[in-house]
Amino acid sequence: MIREINKKKFLLDNRKPYPLSMENYLREVWLSEWICSSNKLSGCKLTLNETINIMKGNCLLEKTIEDHMEVKCHEEAIQFMEKMASRKENISFAFIGKIHTLLTDAEISDFRKNNPVIQNMRYVPCHFKEIPSQIEDLISWYILEGLKMNAVLRGTLLHNKFIAIYPYESDNEKIARCLLNYELLKEGLTPIDFNMPSKTYFNMMSSYVNKEDITEFYALILKLVDARLELFLRLTSDN
Repeated sequence: MIREINKKKFLLDNRKPYPLSMENYLREVWLSEWICSSNKLSGCKLTLNETINIMKGNCLLEKTIEDHMEVKCHEEAIQFMEKMASRKENISFAFIGKIHTLLTDAEISDFRKNNPVIQNMRYVPCHFKEIPSQIEDLISWYILEGLKMNAVLRGTLLHNKFIAIYPYESDNEKIARCLLNYELLKEGLTPIDFNMPSKTYFNMMSSYVNKEDITEFYALILKLVDARLELFLRLTSDN
């Protein structure tokens, strides 16, 4: 499927630059769907329309401050990633920490100080004292091996390896999804949404953290990338 993805990306790239109105519309599509679907996997109940309304600066009185902050913080994190992707910056210790602070609205990025059992993945991550060295190993893998892979495989493995470390008290899965989509952004691919049942998602994560089996999740991400390119080819067909 990578060959098909590269072909569709080539076709889309040849249609650029888009009119400004189309550029803005396409960005709103992938940005709002990324935020909404990722937040849903983390337990947020906001619909896509509600997410878009909050992104536009509207206050939804029936929704909590936490709901509004989840959208706004996610949007700020993605804006940061867009700037970094435009410069083709690779991920780093500081890059991951910055995403964490933006997503959680925290002043500093601190690793967890406990040893949790991740019930929905039936998994016990590394001892908290091992987290710094595990993150360093992740960055080393990314530079030495990951950058030789296609962006979809690299992003998928980066996502799963980060979850296996589980470095923070919260939002690890959300950060991992940001890392995956960042690799797509950096390579000029459109970020995907994560529109899937949470049970399906966590079952696939369990397969990786317990068995290092990436087959099912990688196949799904390939399909999501391909579907997003197909959608954008249809949306830009008259340009």
